[in-house]
Amino acid sequence: MGYWEFNGNAMDSSGNGNNGVLQTGWVGTSAATAVDGGTLPVLVADRFGRPNMAYYFNNGATVKVPYNSVFNAQTFTILLWLKRDGTNANNYMFSFDRWNGYKFQLQSGNLPFLTVNTSTGDHDQDDGGTAIDSALVWRHVAVSFTPGTEKFYIQGKLVSTETVTGTPLPISSAINLAIGNELPKENYNLTNSADPNYFYGGDYFMGALDEVRFYNTVLTDAEILSIYTDESSL
Repeated sequence: MGYWEFNGNAMDSSGNGNNGVLQTGWVGTSAATAVDGGTLPVLVADRFGRPNMAYYFNNGATVKVPYNSVFNAQTFTILLWLKRDGTNANNYMFSFDRWNGYKFQLQSGNLPFLTVNTSTGDHDQDDGGTAIDSALVWRHVAVSFTPGTEKFYIQGKLVSTETVTGTPLPISSAINLAIGNELPKENYNLTNSADPNYFYGGDYFMGALDEVRFYNTVLTDAEILSIYTDESSL
């Protein structure tokens, strides 16, 4: 498990030592045009207006979490608060080796979207039509995966249950986890297009993130609602 509260830093509050590191990331539309975005995640006010209690991401800014085998999970739940700047087709929020492992993002319609690489191929699934409706407004989102089923939640409420096939495949190398980006910059390959981590263009979050949680189990509907309720007030 990991719990990144972003209360002034990117440390893991779960007690499992999965501490985040702030770093810059690649920007550009291809490997040939890739440059360092030169921007770290910046502490900003959270949903209650408390200063330095969330991180703002743009220009490839990333919270890197060093590889831990716990992220190679067969079942998992991801929860977080987001405040998007606008609409971005690949607003990556939480990614473990992108489509080679799994990734949680917003797509072009601002729909929560999960990709998981399984024994029957990559499964790309959005929540069926419920969007993060407003820019510059804090919203809580969550997704859970277990072989056969994905569930999407907004504001603590279940909005979609989707059927999937296969079991997640473990990633083949020790790739670091990325919050706010699809990969930490050191894990990209900029020269070999046959490499599974070739850089096809910058896909990173634009906006603020807070209270990011990862569980290597599936939380129940009631547990997700409880976390949302607890985090909705001081």
